[in-house]
Amino acid sequence: MEYIASKIGEYLSNETGFEITFEAAIAPRWRDGAIRLKDVGIVCTDETWLRRLRASRPGKELNEDEVDLNWTYWDVRVESVDVILSLWQWLEGRGLIRECTMTGVRGVVDRRHIIWDPDWVPTRRKPHENDFMMSKFVVEDLLLTILNPSFRPYTISVFNGELPLFRQQWLLYDIMCADSIVGTFDDCLFSIHRAQDPDVQPATQKGEQRKPYWAKMSHMKISGVPIEHMNTGVTGPFGWITSGSVDLDFHLFIPQTTDGRLLELIRDEIEEIKEGAIDKLDGILREIGAVEVTEDGAGILELPAGRERGGYAQSVEDIIRAEGIMSSPTFRRARLASGYGEAAAQTANARSATDLARYPRSPQSRPVPVPPAPDGGPPRVYFHCNVALNDLRASVPLTSPHISYLSNALIRPIVAYMNAHRTKIPLAVEGKLPLVGWR
Repeated sequence: MEYIASKIGEYLSNETGFEITFEAAIAPRWRDGAIRLKDVGIVCTDETWLRRLRASRPGKELNEDEVDLNWTYWDVRVESVDVILSLWQWLEGRGLIRECTMTGVRGVVDRRHIIWDPDWVPTRRKPHENDFMMSKFVVEDLLLTILNPSFRPYTISVFNGELPLFRQQWLLYDIMCADSIVGTFDDCLFSIHRAQDPDVQPATQKGEQRKPYWAKMSHMKISGVPIEHMNTGVTGPFGWITSGSVDLDFHLFIPQTTDGRLLELIRDEIEEIKEGAIDKLDGILREIGAVEVTEDGAGILELPAGRERGGYAQSVEDIIRAEGIMSSPTFRRARLASGYGEAAAQTANARSATDLARYPRSPQSRPVPVPPAPDGGPPRVYFHCNVALNDLRASVPLTSPHISYLSNALIRPIVAYMNAHRTKIPLAVEGKLPLVGWR
């Protein structure tokens, strides 16, 4: 076991560039088809990187001044890691790990030494062979300390996180599409989850339900983030803010992809089977005279005389309830055409009005309207963000090159009012990005 652990550690170190070690032997869990790694160390600093370079160049001198060390350093310990390996996935170039569960993560992320080039232009990472592509990723009990240049240390904690897909080339996108992530950012509670709201429905067209363009709706919310995370080192009016907090309420609408079209096809086949069964039952009821067809072709359920309480009516009702087809158009119209249907509809409307009067919904709690599906073009991700700036305090300099003398004089009463009162400034931002832009 120790030999296998060392070999797996060498493989992961060569693939990732991190120095990965296992303090304990591997304990396989064959019942679950997983391998458990205990007390895992993940280190990537200037010392480990220089040591790897020297080992890859035996007998050659290494000029440390020419080595690029301007990147983030990691020093993390993991209590246990459960992984499920897939040889076929590795042969396809999608990494060796198929599923991963991490528990008890502690460590430090050091960025204090990073120097930013003023002419630096961000570039997209190019995909490489064997980039990890996990079909399931779960993390529990994570706590990392972040060290940034010219800023105080703060922590990021994840109590529980579950991602149905985790890919190296789509890190941000997969995190935003997570089933559930709950944690804290600098002691501010945040959550990412699938939006569950009865008022959020797929887009409709001409009054008929169509195939939903949006595959998933993610909701991210974080409250009370210190504004210093956003304006530290910023020049201009936004940098004049000395204290305050920010609330973010972010809705993300994920479009359908190729993977979701197969599920749509299966759903359509199931709907066709259900509609066929309902049509057969409607035909049987017409043959026995239980349905009278009107001029417009709509079927209204009307049982033969003398059988309202008989066994025949009871058997039809049992069949309808057992098959669960009360939602068909024919029976829905029949139910509403009867006195019971009208009474039930009035009762439901009265109950809804009573509940709305008793528990009114505030404008802040209203769901975000589902955006219409685009007519064509590449898939796009739609987002809607509500931002609230709370309890802002600011200090305006006497003179500033960023605003004119007149604007400087006009802004001072506003800043004085904000400094003397507890204020809240709501903002709303919405937009859309191509799906490929999230890579």
